[in-house]
Amino acid sequence: MRKALVFFFCLLLCGCLQSKEHLSFTKDGSGTLEVHLMVPEGTLTMIDSTMGAMVKGMAQAFGAGGKDMPPSVAEEMFSSQDEMFKKAKKAGLNITFKSYAKEIKDKNLYVDYTIGFDDVNKLLQSGLLMTHLALAKNDQGQLVAVLKKDKKKAEESKGQVAAGAEGGESPQQGQQPETPEQKDMKEKFMKALSQFEIEFRLTMPTPVENVTGMFVKDGADTVSFSLKGDIFKDKTLIDKFYGAGDQETQAVASSEGITFALPTLAEAMKETLASDGDASSAGSPSAASVSAQGAEGGNLSLGQVLEKTEPPAQENKGRIKQFSPGTRVKVTMKDGEIIEGKLVEQTKEYVRVDSVGLPMTYFTELIWKLDEAGSDDAQKSQ
Repeated sequence: MRKALVFFFCLLLCGCLQSKEHLSFTKDGSGTLEVHLMVPEGTLTMIDSTMGAMVKGMAQAFGAGGKDMPPSVAEEMFSSQDEMFKKAKKAGLNITFKSYAKEIKDKNLYVDYTIGFDDVNKLLQSGLLMTHLALAKNDQGQLVAVLKKDKKKAEESKGQVAAGAEGGESPQQGQQPETPEQKDMKEKFMKALSQFEIEFRLTMPTPVENVTGMFVKDGADTVSFSLKGDIFKDKTLIDKFYGAGDQETQAVASSEGITFALPTLAEAMKETLASDGDASSAGSPSAASVSAQGAEGGNLSLGQVLEKTEPPAQENKGRIKQFSPGTRVKVTMKDGEIIEGKLVEQTKEYVRVDSVGLPMTYFTELIWKLDEAGSDDAQKSQ
């Protein structure tokens, strides 16, 4: 179930927010992570419009009242300290907040915080770091920081961006025209997508000996890289972010005095492949779940609520029908939400439907029924 959430928010990592991260660690593996996020208004609006109803509907279905839900699902996803603690706990990581601040300014969300941690290896597995980084030892026993490759997510993201660019076309015959609200939301979201900006700095406990790829030396022990631009015009930005370019991005330093365990470089990259599709390996703040008050008085995360709806293997058989691209379909979600629009793509894992002028992805495991639009009315009239 978490895999579905990660896939959905794959798009958000490609231009829908701006981030600056500074990771610093010592020879015993402890350190600090400083994060600055700016989440544009368009991203907040899109998440609340597409995810808000589903989250609230499922929370109510499992005993949580609407009054217990956050006013903005998107804001909670990007700024919840409770969710950061939960992710750290799941990874066996101890963290403390050294500073924390958030504000809405000009309708954009700004989140700034610094956390201390006790184990950099566990931090990298927790998902609290957005940058896809791995630490390891190479064949010479040196300390290596490498940007992990994820070509699958890169291709998925480029597909989503391409679909977004095509979403500006005029409605086809038989398709409902956009409402003013939908047009405004789409314009804000597209603007957010065009403002790609990522900065990452890494301070290592020993002097940096050489760098390759995007890394540049900022000092004796510090390296950094930055990506900025319009991903509609420069698709290489996505490849670079997911380490999918031709040249590996690495920073090599001495491992002298390092007291915490480091995997070999081959082991580190093998772990990356093995964890593909897991929320904790996505490194995305958007994978953080949204708290809802549970029926028994405890806190249910969005992930926990969704897990309760996991269908038996054959449950979807017969209810989710196959249609050709271009067919006008009606998607009935398990939380009761209904979406009508033009089918763009259909696979075993998801369908993509254009209902607001911008194709959106809906996952099979969250869908109750997929029909051709108007088919129910036709059956009733017979």
